[in-house]
Amino acid sequence: AAEPVSAVVATVPEGRAAEPVAADADTSPVVSVITLAQVEHAAEEEAKAAKAAEFLKQAVAFIEPYEGRCYRAYRDSRGHLTVGVGFNLDRAGAADDIQRLLPDVNYRALRRGEVSLTDAQINTLLEHDAQRAIDTARRQVGSFDALPGRKDYASAADAMHRSLWRKQTGQRARQHIRTMQAISNG
Repeated sequence: AAEPVSAVVATVPEGRAAEPVAADADTSPVVSVITLAQVEHAAEEEAKAAKAAEFLKQAVAFIEPYEGRCYRAYRDSRGHLTVGVGFNLDRAGAADDIQRLLPDVNYRALRRGEVSLTDAQINTLLEHDAQRAIDTARRQVGSFDALPGRKDYASAADAMHRSLWRKQTGQRARQHIRTMQAISNG
């Protein structure tokens, strides 16, 4: 059997400069051997992470124009107390998320409208919610990361039109439906 292709990677402890090593020197404490498959896997994971980061960035950019940005709590169209870019303060786990993501923000004071969030805090909540939605889609659709953009725009527009989402979001839904219909008509 052929030996696996490998690469030698020198690791240097933090604070030390890399030094040339003689070919016969014992370098075991600072040298690791990794296979080409491991290098390729790491490169694939890095590419996947970059693709996921770009998808998250696009999702966030897509959401905000429709949700708006509010620094204090307000009631949304369904009566839920909301803040930032559509962060639902009434949903299960919201208090825990605020405590974990924004440890300097008092959840109850935020709900009462006594606290204003900063743009950075709003961005943190928005990215968290967008990532949660992406993670949910991944769990429900096993091939989510491999899916291309949906090509059946006419069916998508029809499904959007028949959805509860359309009734809940009004103008935003109508605009997205029109966009889907325009794409399907070429």
